[in-house]
Amino acid sequence: EWSSFGNYTVEIDVLNKEDITYDDIVGSGADVIIISDAWNARGWPGAWEFTDNEISAITQYVNEGHGIIGTSGTLSEYVENNMKLAPLFGIDKDKTGLWNTFEHYFNSEFNIFYSSHPLFYDIGAFYDSGRDSTVLNLELDPSSLGIILAESVDDKAAIINYGNSIYFTHMVEYSESEVDKQVLYN
Repeated sequence: EWSSFGNYTVEIDVLNKEDITYDDIVGSGADVIIISDAWNARGWPGAWEFTDNEISAITQYVNEGHGIIGTSGTLSEYVENNMKLAPLFGIDKDKTGLWNTFEHYFNSEFNIFYSSHPLFYDIGAFYDSGRDSTVLNLELDPSSLGIILAESVDDKAAIINYGNSIYFTHMVEYSESEVDKQVLYN
């Protein structure tokens, strides 16, 4: 199905194990690491709070030039140690994300501030996500060169770019929307 969104082949391999090491990541051959909504409320499957050793391994791999994508609850109060990953995304590690609040629903229409960014290829001037829940309270680290590529019209959700990283504060990967799939593919 990914072939309908562009010319590049996308292969997804899952490295879902405890105590991930740098060698595990290298062995995966990943060009991009995707950390998908890794929050740990109620012990849901797929939820993940990374250890300091795992964070060091991920950081080393990304600092060597590989890409990273993070989404929604990965940086939240349910997995506080994951906030140590925030600098990889240009996000302030001291502004813990708030995930399961009553305010986490947002207007899914986004203002695109950098329409020429490759993330918005084949999107047009308007982006309306198929998902309407987001982690709140994340802010750019003022000492980083991170930028907000797009922000929801109610200023609750954002798509953040810093170097070779992208952070979606919403759950773009869970959407059935074709436009969300295109953004994620890009």
